[in-house]
Amino acid sequence: MSTIGIHRIVNGVLTSADTATLAVTNQAGVTVVPTVVVPPSAPGVYSYVAPPLTPGNYTAIWTFAVAGSTEDVVRRIFQVESATAALDGISLSQIEQAIAARIGPYERMTVYAGSSPTGVVVRKLMSGITLGDYEDRYLLRRGLMQDGALIPNHLESDRARIVQEYLPTSGRLTPDLAWTNAPVEGETIELHYLEPEMLREIALQGLQRCFFWDTLQVSSTAHLTDLNITATAPWITRPAQIRTVQQGRYPYYMENVDWFEVYQQGGDVSIRMGAVALGMVRVSALRPHASYVNGELSLTGPNHDTDILNIEREYAARAGHISAWMLATPKLTPIAAQGMAITMKQAADAFTISSMTYVKSESARIQNRFTGGALADLGQIGNVG
Repeated sequence: MSTIGIHRIVNGVLTSADTATLAVTNQAGVTVVPTVVVPPSAPGVYSYVAPPLTPGNYTAIWTFAVAGSTEDVVRRIFQVESATAALDGISLSQIEQAIAARIGPYERMTVYAGSSPTGVVVRKLMSGITLGDYEDRYLLRRGLMQDGALIPNHLESDRARIVQEYLPTSGRLTPDLAWTNAPVEGETIELHYLEPEMLREIALQGLQRCFFWDTLQVSSTAHLTDLNITATAPWITRPAQIRTVQQGRYPYYMENVDWFEVYQQGGDVSIRMGAVALGMVRVSALRPHASYVNGELSLTGPNHDTDILNIEREYAARAGHISAWMLATPKLTPIAAQGMAITMKQAADAFTISSMTYVKSESARIQNRFTGGALADLGQIGNVG
């Protein structure tokens, strides 16, 4: 299935229209998803799950209707890539686990026989003495066995609980609220310091800080001078993301354009350049990792434990640690003061090192401003190869 989404922003605020419809056409202009009414999932947030689309380029045509106003039609080009047998990267749950290990007590355990809806038995917790202070810790069930197999009929309502009591003699953890389905032997559970929903928000905000260099090609016609790059790549939202612009007969011969200038126009980023030849324009830009999920474009970021991101674990964990300090300062300050976790400054310094490693991994181009001749009135900045 293909998820197509968009945010409708009016005066800087997410705002729903009276009616929103979506239609999708392929590169030849043929309608592949007939017009359908899409209700908002939240104010100004629209998402539609379309039938599977074959690899290729498509245009999503969103039409917003508001009483007393002219219909607002927004076109967004997106690409569906060929499926791969396996995705290279780490899951959202693995990112959360890496963050959890940095911000407070965190353990993964395997369920033992004898569990019930009112208690889970963990063999490693069986002892004649108390092995730890587990009361008030969050107990998370992701619906996975120790070998990674999915547990049938796992309920989202059974996902998170708080440990009410720990009995070391039996290794039993009693939840504050009974589960509908009891934990099964061999299931993996996690004990967290932070509430799981907050941990998810921390991970997602951390991913918004993480970027990688991506390259996109756009078909060009002769005399093209202004290119709305956000229309092709909606993840480009700031001029500073653009690094290089080339043109030519891809893939045979590409060269730097004579000059270019990146500018903001409303919510879109455009590139102004000299007339280019018929062929392709190739742009290198910093792309947020949250926009590339399961090997496809995502406008909403990851939202499931098993969603895969092509990001290095340490980079994501360090970014999440910074977000944790921003969102959960009262929880992190005491444990940092006791030496059980690193300070906010140490976390920030660690992330800065990772961030600069990735952001500066692509060499900069020598830039020169044209000051005379026919281009004097344009005041552009160009690249010298």
